[in-house]
Amino acid sequence: MQLFWERLKPATQTESFLEGAIAITERIYRDTSDCYQPGYQIDMDEAQRHQIQRVLNAFTFGNPQLLIQQIALSRTLAGEVVGQEGNGNARRGLNSYQHTEIQLIGEQFVREMSPEMQQVYRDIKQTLGVPIVNSDYQALARWSPFFLTAWQDIKRWRERPEYQLLEQDIVRRAEQAASRLRPAVAIGEREVRDRLDNPEDFARIQQTVQMFKDVLPELIVQDALFQMGLANLKPVTTR
Repeated sequence: MQLFWERLKPATQTESFLEGAIAITERIYRDTSDCYQPGYQIDMDEAQRHQIQRVLNAFTFGNPQLLIQQIALSRTLAGEVVGQEGNGNARRGLNSYQHTEIQLIGEQFVREMSPEMQQVYRDIKQTLGVPIVNSDYQALARWSPFFLTAWQDIKRWRERPEYQLLEQDIVRRAEQAASRLRPAVAIGEREVRDRLDNPEDFARIQQTVQMFKDVLPELIVQDALFQMGLANLKPVTTR
């Protein structure tokens, strides 16, 4: 990870990298608003809505950047040079989600919450084909009435062809953004293997990177759907 980050960091700190990631978010919001209508309505007070919105904003901001990075890492592990020579313009200022405090509910703690939430965690892993519950869901689990209802609606909607098309478009745009990284990123397989205590770890690294490449497009789509569901909820003012 130290090697990967040393090579990737200069490219991720450019305006062009951020613009490529934001373009993915803007496109997914536009497309989901055209074809998704939340199928649920629950009451939620304004304080909870604000908390969920802030957490979702952080993931919405970060996940497209992570996807571009994972695509770049995958290609460098295969021996490719990713991006273009030259330097990009440095990012200006800080983003508003850099210091968002996100409390996660891990799988060990969720067993103490309720059998229903434990079953949902199992369902998420089975549905997405992953060995762990991603942090997006572990964060939203703090607000279980919203999370449980929204997950069931998203799970039904993900079977529609529009969902698959959205994922494919995200991957295509992230591939293009990775190809435009400046400066170029290169990591040789031998260079990686020389840093590993166990040679078999190289295959595990490839598998882990591939897992994130597969699941991040889904998370990006689903975060947009969570956002739309949240915006559709009827606010309740508490006194």
